[in-house]
Amino acid sequence: MFPTRAMEALEQLIKLALMLIEIRLRTGLLNAVTVLIKYRTSCKTSWADLVLRLGWLNRVGRDGRGDSSIFAFYHATFQEYFAALTVEDWDYFMPRNHVNFPVAGMRYRIFEQQWKQVILCWLGRKDIKAQKKEEFIRALVEFKGGVRDFYGDQAYLLAAAGINQFKACSLATEMVRQVVKWGFGYFNTEKQEWRTFLDPIKEAAREVIPQTIRPLAIAVLLEIIRTTENENSRRWGGR
Repeated sequence: MFPTRAMEALEQLIKLALMLIEIRLRTGLLNAVTVLIKYRTSCKTSWADLVLRLGWLNRVGRDGRGDSSIFAFYHATFQEYFAALTVEDWDYFMPRNHVNFPVAGMRYRIFEQQWKQVILCWLGRKDIKAQKKEEFIRALVEFKGGVRDFYGDQAYLLAAAGINQFKACSLATEMVRQVVKWGFGYFNTEKQEWRTFLDPIKEAAREVIPQTIRPLAIAVLLEIIRTTENENSRRWGGR
């Protein structure tokens, strides 16, 4: 009996998690929680009773318009994890048939901040084949958005954070080197000078470096410390 109830509870939470993220993007967190009340107006159902006892959902208040309670996920990471479980293919995050310009009528969740942790959780799933994850990472790395390099850079940085959940990615070393290059610059042998990038990409890259594969990032940063004459890069890289 318990396994059946547990599966029912898990299925309902997965549906709720995905629904709440979608609604939060349109209406805000408070309204998303209110929708939870409408979705399950009584805590007497078997699955709801179970998740409350497990602590996956917590009662946080009363509706004020009736006898329904307001519930929320124990932690945002719970919601993101459960939401990731319902996504079977990375096409949900970005159109598989994207080439150089947006596909009409399709969502690009890779550029919506609320989906970042869901994407990372998806890449960390053990039941998703490595080939699918590799395809997704490669699609992000090769993304062309039709507006200079802005969207391509954002997709690349998301992929750089994602490989920490998929360390077997064949592009991992190359990607970490690229992100560190954006963050600290590189030595131009032709001009015999240290070159850096514009502040937006530099700052975004430096924010992602701690999120990517640490041993690779540390190795590249140590290389910068040993070779660069740029004092700012040496100081930041040594942190």
